[in-house]
Amino acid sequence: MKTILCFFMVVMFAEDAFAGTINVPGESAHAAGGMVVSGMATAIAGKYWPEHRALIGFGFSTACGIIGEGVDRAQYGEKLSSMLIDVAFHTIGAAIGAAITDEFILMPVMKRDHSESTNFGIVMQCRF
Repeated sequence: MKTILCFFMVVMFAEDAFAGTINVPGESAHAAGGMVVSGMATAIAGKYWPEHRALIGFGFSTACGIIGEGVDRAQYGEKLSSMLIDVAFHTIGAAIGAAITDEFILMPVMKRDHSESTNFGIVMQCRF
């Protein structure tokens, strides 16, 4: 999965190939927005559905990106090609944000008490 994400980032940000068609700072903002939304959705989904939290975070963020771009197209008459590029960058950011939040920020924790009962929970981890 990491290899696929790296490949898409290299292809999308290749300045020579897309210099005339892609606004790199603008699309970076879409990717960052996708990361933030999917990270928050993954953290919230971890409380209710910990086994599928990354998938839920990715799906929610991608849906928000598609709906937001659809509204922009309806209100402001944005070009379809521009809308698709924005959605693609938002989706890439959503995948990265969900993966990072699931793998590195939220960690599943299992504990056993003295009575041999098992507790399953989530811990947030942050290193300074």
